[in-house]
Amino acid sequence: MMIETLESRRLLAASVGFAGGVVTVTATSAETINVVENTGAVHVEAGANQYNFAGATAVHINGSSKNDVIFYTGNTIGAVINGNDGNDNISVDDEGTGSSTVNGGKGNDSITIIHGNNTNAIGGDGDDQFYVNTDGSSTSSAIVDAGKGTDSVTVYGGTVNADGGTSSGNNKDTLIDASGGTASITSTGFEVFISY
Repeated sequence: MMIETLESRRLLAASVGFAGGVVTVTATSAETINVVENTGAVHVEAGANQYNFAGATAVHINGSSKNDVIFYTGNTIGAVINGNDGNDNISVDDEGTGSSTVNGGKGNDSITIIHGNNTNAIGGDGDDQFYVNTDGSSTSSAIVDAGKGTDSVTVYGGTVNADGGTSSGNNKDTLIDASGGTASITSTGFEVFISY
């Protein structure tokens, strides 16, 4: 009798639910999650699976303790996104009236706000990097709290209120104005300033 070995397979770790108008996506292992909302219709891609929901009123996305990659594009709903532990890569595009809140949690996170609509980004612990209003639009707006660690915030346009957070010892927070001077930036708690 011949026995063949099966190839190893990766089990999908994200759970996706919809209850009371709330779409909840939760990763339990390193995962790539993509969520798109348009007027309450929500499309979710988690691993190889896809889900569609109608009539959503809220979107919650939770990363795992590993290194997650999370994308969110919203029109009328701002998502609540928690990266949790791990070195997460989170991108948010608030294209309409919704305002998302992103919390990177522990780890060295990268948070990108493509277009902000009073979008909140919180770094938490770790050495975090923020890329704010990367579409360069003058109508983009964001609020950034870099948190603890050696953080950098790069602003490409729009209106940004940035707080470097807590720094100690050799921790130096850097604010970079990459808008060519067109962005309106209010800042506190940064030790290094770069403009170009």
